[in-house]
Formats: sequence, C-alpha cells, structure tokens
Amino acid sequence: MNECSLIKNLNSENIVACEDVYDFDQRIWVFLELMEGDLSKIIMNTESNYSEAFCKFSLFSVARGLQTMHYKNVLHRDIKSENILIRKNGDIKIADLGLSVFLHEQQMFRNSLKGTSNWFSPEIANGVFYSKEVDVWAFGCLAYELATGKPPFFEHARDDNSLFTAILNKQIKPIDTNKWSPVFADFINCCLEKNPQERSTID
Repeated sequence: MNECSLIKNLNSENIVACEDVYDFDQRIWVFLELMEGDLSKIIMNTESNYSEAFCKFSLFSVARGLQTMHYKNVLHRDIKSENILIRKNGDIKIADLGLSVFLHEQQMFRNSLKGTSNWFSPEIANGVFYSKEVDVWAFGCLAYELATGKPPFFEHARDDNSLFTAILNKQIKPIDTNKWSPVFADFINCCLEKNPQERSTID
C-alpha cells in the first residue's frame, strides 16, 4: 500500500504507474502499468547487440525517474537492470519501489542495509550513513552492466565479505573503449566514484 501511495505521489512518466490497489480476501492486489520486459533480459541475451545510443536512451530515462525521486527526497535503494522495465513502444521506466524511503529534515541520512549486494555503494558496504549518492552509485552499476553484462564487482561476489571488501578497496575494470566511447567510460567512472562527496549527482 505504501509503495503504491509513493508511486502515485511521484507521478513520473519514467516510473511504472500504479493504476489501482485493493485489499481483498486478506491479500493486497496491485494493478501496475503493463510493461513487457526488463533490461536484464536484454543484457543477458547473448544475441543482443545494442548500441551506445540505446544505452544512453535507457540511462537518460532512468536518470529522469531518479531525478523526480530525488527532487521529492525519495531514495530508490534498488536500482538494477531487473528493476528497469521496458514497453513495446520503447518506454523505459523504473519499477519496484518496495525498498524506497522518504528523507526528511529530521532524517536526511539512512544506514540500513537495503538493496541488492552487487549494486551496494561503498557507504552501504561500510555500514555508514548514506543519502541520495547511493542511487547514483547503483545507477553507475547499471551503466556498467550495460557495457559489460555484469555489475562492477561481480567476480568478487562469492560472499558478502569478499564483495564488500572489493567495493571498498578495488578499482573497477575499465570498459572496452574499442566498443564504447571514452565519454561513456568517463560517465561510468563519475557515477562510480567511491567518495560520495565527489560522486556525480542526478539532481
């Protein structure tokens, strides 16, 4: 119920709309805007040969949705390819706001371990307080997924300790600049800046 209320409050064309919600027969029935697939299916499809223009359009759509959320002081906290849905007409929208949270003057930072481990920012991995910058990091992980097929530290994801150590201490492997432009590579690096104060913003 809270998620549907949040979606309606955000009212963004880049966030999957909640058409209606019912409490019936001891269950919550949620009717969301119909979408046909998600970005992870395209990324994992070995026959996909998408262009950098497709990556730019996808990321621009996600950025617009995140911009609305951040403007209204909402963190998504689970940006990843599985939560970016696609319609047949080409619309790309953010979905699954179940882990989203409002920020307010009395609590502009959070420190709960929420999200999906491979997309955790250094702040979350380190257990310190965080804010909107965590969504930018996850957004950068999404861009890296589009470029390489996997989030940045996927090879270290044997367990959370190994993964968190890599997120905190290791540098990402550069993307292939024979396939992708240096501008795209630089964009990813700006989003995956380990210091949240130096990380790019979506606002």
